[in-house]
Amino acid sequence: AEHLLDEACATKLDEAGIVRVQGPCGGWAIEGDQLALDTARGRMRFDSVYPALGSRIRSHLAVAAGARASDEGCLEVDDHQRTTVPGLFAAGDVVKGLDQISHAMGEAGVAATTIRNLLSERRPIRR
Repeated sequence: AEHLLDEACATKLDEAGIVRVQGPCGGWAIEGDQLALDTARGRMRFDSVYPALGSRIRSHLAVAAGARASDEGCLEVDDHQRTTVPGLFAAGDVVKGLDQISHAMGEAGVAATTIRNLLSERRPIRR
């Protein structure tokens, strides 16, 4: 995906020495104290890597099912990640809030726990 940064933002990143690489990457390995990746520009080494800058909100199906969303398409959820459609949960970039992988993982854990508890209320879950 192409980086859609305004000129001022791109300039600040350039001045800070932050490299932006478009295209696929793989073949990662720890080399010394850096992360090395095969990129569209060849093998590169980094001190830190951000796998994405920005996100695409893909909430069309949930909205079509009746879930309430912001003007941007972010789904509204409660403290247990429940949308306004009974039985429909959401987590990550599709939800209003912080767009970070670690945050999305936490939201997914909250949703999974809530789903498990709801299922257990219907029929006890034995371990």
